[in-house]
Amino acid sequence: TPSFSLLDTNICIGDNIDISIQNPATTDQVTYTWTNPNDATPFIGQVYNGTFNESTEIIVEAVSPSCFYIDTVIVDVQAFPDITLTGDTMLCDGETVFITASDATGNTQQMQWSLTDPGTPPQFNPNQPVTSDPVFTYTPTGDMTIYLIARTSQGCMGSKSINISITDPRVVANKYKVCPEDPVVLTGFDAVDYSWSANPPDATLPTGRSANSVTAHPLETTVYTMRGYGESGCFAERTLKVTVIPYPEGEISYSPSYVDVDNPVLSIKDVSKYGVTSRWDISDGTTSEQRSFSHKFNDVSGQSVEIRLTSYNEVGCADTASVVVPIELFSVWVPNAFSPDGDGRNDRFFFKSLNKLDDVKFEVYNKWGERLFLFENPNFESSADMSEVHGWDGKFNGKDVPGGSYVWRLTYKRQGNERVYDKNGTINIIR
Repeated sequence: TPSFSLLDTNICIGDNIDISIQNPATTDQVTYTWTNPNDATPFIGQVYNGTFNESTEIIVEAVSPSCFYIDTVIVDVQAFPDITLTGDTMLCDGETVFITASDATGNTQQMQWSLTDPGTPPQFNPNQPVTSDPVFTYTPTGDMTIYLIARTSQGCMGSKSINISITDPRVVANKYKVCPEDPVVLTGFDAVDYSWSANPPDATLPTGRSANSVTAHPLETTVYTMRGYGESGCFAERTLKVTVIPYPEGEISYSPSYVDVDNPVLSIKDVSKYGVTSRWDISDGTTSEQRSFSHKFNDVSGQSVEIRLTSYNEVGCADTASVVVPIELFSVWVPNAFSPDGDGRNDRFFFKSLNKLDDVKFEVYNKWGERLFLFENPNFESSADMSEVHGWDGKFNGKDVPGGSYVWRLTYKRQGNERVYDKNGTINIIR
């Protein structure tokens, strides 16, 4: 009889092994046929090679010309450890972590906890202890990775890692300068969830803890405090400031206070509180983005011009203002003769104007340079009877001056204009 023996084998799933006939028969012409239920084609030979993913019983039949012998070999396949690590993975500084290991296969017999990568395939570090305790306790000083290496009774090795983070939350805003009540999105990072507070208090800020961003609408410059929580409920605080820039208060400054048809130029300036940039629209079609400028009006046939301003603060919020500036026809006229004869007509000599004048000085001189008449007024307003009220009556020191030519001089300023106008001429007294 071609007798022989076989040795049962324990392996890890996926291993490739050779199984040999033990104590083969000495009889000549013996054929060994291996029948694996997971392989459709039997194998003939003394050494069987295979890769096994499950436990398998193989039938081996030895056949000689005169007889046969049958035996079986069992390949016991053991799964690698299927490890799960659980525990708080986001901690606060100084907090202790407790990591628990479990094996879904139930095959793990020995474990080794490590703070260094065990490599591939994983191996126990001979310089570190082996344990069967599924709980690992550690107080990390920074972000780290904890590894577990597990070994089954058949030496099948597996590993699993878990990342531990020390809560060091960050807080950002989508805008750090805004106008009053503009929306500001506040977002926390690197914590499990977050809560918020504000100084001064902001009633628009959501309450409660959440992992989501929040939106606030500050009325004034506000410091927001974020609490970033770890998994155990511990927290760290971070702050940021949102600066609220007031809306501009649109205001236009211009000089003079009217458009002078003789010199139709205005100096225009944006004096808006909190304004930093400007947009001008003038009724003659002119636009500008200067803060201040001079503008000449080519068409002064109307009664007024309009100046419109849009003033922006540093974050682009705007206010508007507008002014209507009158166009003034200006004239000062001085007659060239008068007859102070007491008949009630043209008895006095004075200049004529329909405009308001500043720093008026009106003088009359004889041919020897002696001043015969002086009128001064810092804020002069014309009137229908101004010649009768203010004019020269043709006398000097109470006596009539002779008929003839005399020199007059008139100086004045126009309101809102520092230019001094200086006019002179002659006046004839007719007696």
